[in-house]
Amino acid sequence: MSEKEESEMTEIRKMFSAINRKLTVVEEKLDRNTEAMITIRKENLLLKESIKEQDSRLELLEKEVRKNNIIIQGVADENDEKEEKLTEKIQNILTKMGVKVDVEIDASEIRRIGTYKPNGNRPILVKLQKWKTKMEIYKLTKNLKGSDIWINDDFSKKVQAERKCLTTYLQQVRQQGSTAYLRYNKMIIDGKVYGKEHFEMTVKSKDKRTSSERSPLRLNSIKDDKAKNRDMNGQMNWKKRNKKTASTKIGTWNIQTMLGVGKMEEIAREMKNYNIGILALQEIRWSGEGKVDKEDFTLLYAGEDKQGRNGTGFMISKEYRDMIIDFKRINGRISTIRIKNKIANITLVNVYAPTEDASENDKDDFYDHLERACESIPKHDTMIIIGDTNAKIGKEKYLEKVAGKQSLHNISNDNGKRLCNLAAGTDMFIVSTKFMHKPEHKVTWMRPGKTTGNQIDHALISKKREKMVQDVRSYRGANVDTDHHLVIVKMKMRTIVNKKIKTENKKRWNLEELKEKKDEYESELGKQLAAEVEENDIDNTWGHLKKLYDKSDRKNSRQKTKEGV
Repeated sequence: MSEKEESEMTEIRKMFSAINRKLTVVEEKLDRNTEAMITIRKENLLLKESIKEQDSRLELLEKEVRKNNIIIQGVADENDEKEEKLTEKIQNILTKMGVKVDVEIDASEIRRIGTYKPNGNRPILVKLQKWKTKMEIYKLTKNLKGSDIWINDDFSKKVQAERKCLTTYLQQVRQQGSTAYLRYNKMIIDGKVYGKEHFEMTVKSKDKRTSSERSPLRLNSIKDDKAKNRDMNGQMNWKKRNKKTASTKIGTWNIQTMLGVGKMEEIAREMKNYNIGILALQEIRWSGEGKVDKEDFTLLYAGEDKQGRNGTGFMISKEYRDMIIDFKRINGRISTIRIKNKIANITLVNVYAPTEDASENDKDDFYDHLERACESIPKHDTMIIIGDTNAKIGKEKYLEKVAGKQSLHNISNDNGKRLCNLAAGTDMFIVSTKFMHKPEHKVTWMRPGKTTGNQIDHALISKKREKMVQDVRSYRGANVDTDHHLVIVKMKMRTIVNKKIKTENKKRWNLEELKEKKDEYESELGKQLAAEVEENDIDNTWGHLKKLYDKSDRKNSRQKTKEGV
């Protein structure tokens, strides 16, 4: 190779080396950009979740602000209407309805919504001070029948849009023969709750078809259910449709202590008032383990070694006491009972978890014992965990498989995360977060001296038996001097009833024949007695008399035969 060629090759090598260096720099920049993009995506996802949480918080806050408001429609409107005159109109309407309310005192604000139009009546917003006043007004809205005035709730714009969509389909559902009505942003169809997501709503602004043509209802399951309730002629079988399934109420209640005189009787009285079959109690604070039998109930309790701390137990009504198979004390915070059931026996696990402020060791120890207790339950049993878990269950997306969207809280606390991990590990569902209720019916513990509270008492059930639970909610009316509310789980149970023992048919007296043969019977018995030797032994004498009595009885046909019955 000539010197010229070698120099050219050297130049080419230098050029390739420079290109390689540039490529390396570009690759490094790409790597850095890729890492930056991944970081940005993660931050974007976190930001979206944060925005969703903020939206849900704002929605709850707006709902709370609008809770006591009402909208009055159909009241004659005037241009430059003064506040005093508007207040007078509202007062007259409520007085005619029969509501004993002083609007100037009970309402914080009264105003028209929107701008004045000559041919229209603007709705009137009335902000009431108390929820109780609003309920009194709603009870007497029937007195507005026949007038052009009606009263509605003050819904947010989002809820109004959802209700508008659902109203489009309400008439269609009713035409199918179903009983349907709107409740907040849901449609209730034959007792079942349906949201906007249950309907195919592919609405396009340029589509000129009607809403019924554009988006058919997704109600095949409802049609199938109704078809099952029709006879061969297509007529509705109302007996079958209206047949109610027997349900059992299982309750849980942190009573804080049962050391007070008469406390047990107070709890039993409330249990009877709410027709509860089995009531799980926490913080009994009795020592040891035992059983208390009363006429109307039985109490099974399991406490610590020393009196005054923790303790759980079950109060069982007299109708269910024969169904209890077994009762076990795990420790001062956990106990179980096993109940007879036709489909599968039910094991109730009663828990009183450490508070959120407790140490990590106490929480770990509690959940270790609880996991072992769950593992010891027979596989075919329906497992239910119930009690004071001190757990706030949030609405995080990753909890969808173990918790519902009807929880009172948006973010889970540490106890809530632990409870959800237990539910995932034992294939259970937190049914206390499943059912839609007012916020006050979700609160299970009230902050001392305040009007706010938390939902920390929960119920979990095996996922394969989740449909057994019909409802879960708290009841504020029950009172035994505790800051916890009574929580009731309504569920379907096919209990085993003890079979009646067949008894032999008793012999009946033929009274008519006895009257006719009275003299003959007495003479025959006298002859038999006269012919016998007197006995000294009382047992022998009675046996002898019985034989004579039966002999005379058979002879004179004193007993009715089957033909004579």
